[in-house]
Amino acid sequence: MAIVDSPLLSLGAKKSIGKTITFSRVKGQNIARQRVIPSNPRTAAQQAQRSLMNKAVGLWQTGGLTSDDVAAYNRWASAAFRTQSGYNRFASEVTKYLAKGVNEDILKAGAVSYNTTTSATLYVKAATEATVKGYIGTSKTAQPTEISLTEGASGVYEGASASTLVDGVQYYVYFRATLGSQVARSGLYDYLHTIP
Repeated sequence: MAIVDSPLLSLGAKKSIGKTITFSRVKGQNIARQRVIPSNPRTAAQQAQRSLMNKAVGLWQTGGLTSDDVAAYNRWASAAFRTQSGYNRFASEVTKYLAKGVNEDILKAGAVSYNTTTSATLYVKAATEATVKGYIGTSKTAQPTEISLTEGASGVYEGASASTLVDGVQYYVYFRATLGSQVARSGLYDYLHTIP
Protein backbone atom coordinates (compact mmCIF):
# COMPACT_ATOMS: atom_id res chain seq x y z
CA MET A 1 0.00 0.00 0.00
CA ALA A 2 1.35 3.41 -0.92
CA ILE A 3 1.84 5.94 1.85
CA VAL A 4 0.56 9.34 0.80
CA ASP A 5 0.92 12.67 2.61
CA SER A 6 -0.48 14.70 -0.32
CA PRO A 7 -2.82 13.94 -3.22
CA LEU A 8 -1.75 10.82 -5.14
CA LEU A 9 0.49 11.50 -8.16
CA SER A 10 1.37 14.80 -6.52
CA LEU A 11 3.83 15.37 -3.71
CA GLY A 12 4.95 12.84 -1.15
CA ALA A 13 3.72 9.44 -2.38
CA LYS A 14 6.00 6.53 -1.35
CA LYS A 15 6.14 2.74 -1.85
CA SER A 16 4.01 0.70 -4.31
CA ILE A 17 0.39 0.18 -5.33
CA GLY A 18 -0.70 -3.32 -6.26
CA LYS A 19 2.83 -4.43 -7.12
CA THR A 20 2.59 -2.47 -10.36
CA ILE A 21 3.46 1.20 -9.69
CA THR A 22 6.19 2.43 -7.36
CA PHE A 23 6.38 5.97 -6.03
CA SER A 24 9.65 7.45 -4.78
CA ARG A 25 11.64 10.65 -4.49
CA VAL A 26 14.92 10.74 -6.44
CA LYS A 27 17.22 13.78 -6.34
CA GLY A 28 14.40 15.98 -5.15
CA GLN A 29 11.95 14.80 -7.83
CA ASN A 30 8.81 12.75 -7.24
CA ILE A 31 8.91 9.67 -9.43
CA ALA A 32 6.20 7.17 -10.40
CA ARG A 33 7.47 4.13 -12.32
CA GLN A 34 6.63 0.54 -13.07
CA ARG A 35 7.58 -1.76 -10.23
CA VAL A 36 10.39 -4.03 -11.33
CA ILE A 37 11.67 -6.95 -9.30
CA PRO A 38 15.41 -6.96 -10.00
CA SER A 39 16.95 -10.22 -11.03
CA ASN A 40 20.39 -11.33 -10.01
CA PRO A 41 21.51 -13.73 -12.72
CA ARG A 42 24.82 -15.39 -12.04
CA THR A 43 26.23 -15.42 -15.54
CA ALA A 44 29.92 -16.12 -16.03
CA ALA A 45 30.58 -12.50 -17.06
CA GLN A 46 28.83 -11.12 -13.95
CA GLN A 47 30.67 -13.54 -11.70
CA ALA A 48 33.99 -12.52 -13.26
CA GLN A 49 33.19 -8.82 -12.78
CA ARG A 50 32.18 -9.37 -9.15
CA SER A 51 35.42 -11.25 -8.57
CA LEU A 52 37.43 -8.33 -9.98
CA MET A 53 35.51 -5.87 -7.79
CA ASN A 54 36.15 -8.04 -4.73
CA LYS A 55 39.84 -8.09 -5.56
CA ALA A 56 39.89 -4.29 -5.98
CA VAL A 57 38.15 -3.80 -2.63
CA GLY A 58 40.66 -6.15 -1.01
CA LEU A 59 43.55 -4.17 -2.49
CA TRP A 60 42.07 -0.92 -1.15
CA GLN A 61 41.62 -2.40 2.33
CA THR A 62 44.71 -4.59 2.71
CA GLY A 63 46.84 -3.99 -0.39
CA GLY A 64 49.50 -1.95 1.38
CA LEU A 65 48.26 1.51 0.42
CA THR A 66 49.72 4.23 2.62
CA SER A 67 47.71 7.16 3.96
CA ASP A 68 49.42 9.26 1.25
CA ASP A 69 48.17 6.81 -1.40
CA VAL A 70 44.60 7.07 -0.10
CA ALA A 71 44.88 10.88 -0.03
CA ALA A 72 46.25 10.77 -3.61
CA TYR A 73 43.22 8.82 -4.87
CA ASN A 74 40.89 11.21 -3.02
CA ARG A 75 42.71 14.17 -4.61
CA TRP A 76 42.47 12.60 -8.08
CA ALA A 77 38.76 11.97 -7.58
CA SER A 78 38.19 15.56 -6.45
CA ALA A 79 39.93 16.83 -9.60
CA ALA A 80 37.77 14.65 -11.86
CA PHE A 81 34.76 16.00 -13.70
CA ARG A 82 32.34 13.62 -12.02
CA THR A 83 31.44 13.24 -8.36
CA GLN A 84 33.39 10.30 -7.03
CA SER A 85 35.29 9.28 -3.90
CA GLY A 86 38.91 8.19 -3.90
CA TYR A 87 37.75 4.65 -3.10
CA ASN A 88 35.43 4.65 -6.13
CA ARG A 89 38.20 6.02 -8.36
CA PHE A 90 40.63 3.38 -7.13
CA ALA A 91 38.12 0.52 -7.52
CA SER A 92 37.20 1.68 -11.02
CA GLU A 93 40.81 1.92 -12.21
CA VAL A 94 41.98 -1.29 -10.56
CA THR A 95 38.99 -3.27 -11.85
CA LYS A 96 39.73 -2.04 -15.38
CA TYR A 97 43.36 -3.03 -15.36
CA LEU A 98 42.78 -6.34 -13.55
CA ALA A 99 40.23 -7.17 -16.28
CA LYS A 100 42.98 -6.61 -18.85
CA GLY A 101 45.36 -8.94 -17.02
CA VAL A 102 47.63 -6.31 -15.47
CA ASN A 103 49.78 -7.49 -12.57
CA GLU A 104 48.16 -6.93 -9.18
CA ASP A 105 51.21 -5.00 -8.00
CA ILE A 106 49.39 -1.70 -8.05
CA LEU A 107 51.21 1.59 -8.02
CA LYS A 108 51.60 2.55 -4.38
CA ALA A 109 53.82 4.28 -1.84
CA GLY A 110 54.27 7.23 -4.17
CA ALA A 111 56.40 10.01 -2.75
CA VAL A 112 58.26 13.13 -3.77
CA SER A 113 61.21 14.47 -1.84
CA TYR A 114 63.46 17.50 -2.03
CA ASN A 115 66.49 17.01 -4.28
CA THR A 116 67.99 20.41 -5.06
CA THR A 117 66.75 23.97 -4.97
CA THR A 118 65.10 23.44 -8.35
CA SER A 119 64.40 19.68 -8.53
CA ALA A 120 62.89 16.79 -6.59
CA THR A 121 63.12 13.01 -6.60
CA LEU A 122 60.00 10.93 -7.32
CA TYR A 123 59.50 7.44 -5.86
CA VAL A 124 56.82 4.80 -6.38
CA LYS A 125 56.43 1.04 -5.98
CA ALA A 126 55.25 -0.83 -9.07
CA ALA A 127 55.38 -4.22 -10.77
CA THR A 128 58.88 -5.33 -11.64
CA GLU A 129 60.08 -4.81 -15.21
CA ALA A 130 57.46 -2.13 -15.84
CA THR A 131 58.17 1.13 -17.61
CA VAL A 132 57.28 3.79 -15.04
CA LYS A 133 56.92 7.50 -15.62
CA GLY A 134 55.98 10.35 -13.34
CA TYR A 135 54.06 13.43 -14.41
CA ILE A 136 54.34 16.71 -12.53
CA GLY A 137 52.59 20.07 -12.79
CA THR A 138 51.22 22.94 -10.75
CA SER A 139 47.53 22.15 -11.32
CA LYS A 140 45.33 19.29 -10.11
CA THR A 141 44.04 18.91 -13.64
CA ALA A 142 47.28 19.19 -15.64
CA GLN A 143 50.67 17.59 -15.03
CA PRO A 144 52.47 18.06 -18.35
CA THR A 145 56.11 17.41 -17.39
CA GLU A 146 57.11 13.77 -17.89
CA ILE A 147 59.86 12.12 -15.81
CA SER A 148 61.24 8.64 -16.50
CA LEU A 149 61.83 6.48 -13.42
CA THR A 150 64.25 3.56 -13.15
CA GLU A 151 63.72 0.40 -11.11
CA GLY A 152 65.72 0.03 -7.94
CA ALA A 153 65.60 -2.33 -4.98
CA SER A 154 62.34 -3.93 -3.82
CA GLY A 155 60.31 -2.70 -6.81
CA VAL A 156 60.82 0.98 -5.95
CA TYR A 157 61.18 3.18 -9.01
CA GLU A 158 63.01 6.49 -8.75
CA GLY A 159 63.61 9.49 -10.97
CA ALA A 160 64.62 13.12 -10.64
CA SER A 161 62.45 15.93 -11.91
CA ALA A 162 63.74 18.49 -14.36
CA SER A 163 65.45 21.47 -12.77
CA THR A 164 62.50 23.81 -13.10
CA LEU A 165 60.82 23.60 -9.69
CA VAL A 166 60.22 26.82 -7.80
CA ASP A 167 60.54 27.27 -4.04
CA GLY A 168 57.19 27.58 -2.26
CA VAL A 169 55.10 26.26 -5.19
CA GLN A 170 52.60 23.42 -4.78
CA TYR A 171 53.12 20.63 -7.34
CA TYR A 172 50.95 17.65 -8.23
CA VAL A 173 52.41 14.31 -9.31
CA TYR A 174 50.99 11.04 -10.60
CA PHE A 175 52.64 7.87 -11.88
CA ARG A 176 51.91 5.63 -14.86
CA ALA A 177 53.29 2.10 -15.20
CA THR A 178 53.29 0.25 -18.51
CA LEU A 179 53.84 -3.50 -18.63
CA GLY A 180 53.52 -4.83 -22.17
CA SER A 181 50.34 -3.31 -23.56
CA GLN A 182 48.79 -2.73 -20.14
CA VAL A 183 48.82 0.59 -18.30
CA ALA A 184 48.10 1.38 -14.64
CA ARG A 185 47.86 4.82 -13.08
CA SER A 186 48.36 6.06 -9.51
CA GLY A 187 46.45 8.67 -7.57
CA LEU A 188 47.45 12.34 -7.57
CA TYR A 189 50.11 13.21 -4.99
CA ASP A 190 50.86 16.73 -3.85
CA TYR A 191 54.28 18.17 -3.10
CA LEU A 192 55.18 21.59 -1.79
CA HIS A 193 58.68 22.37 -3.04
CA THR A 194 60.40 23.99 -0.12
CA ILE A 195 64.10 24.70 0.07
CA PRO A 196 65.33 23.29 3.41
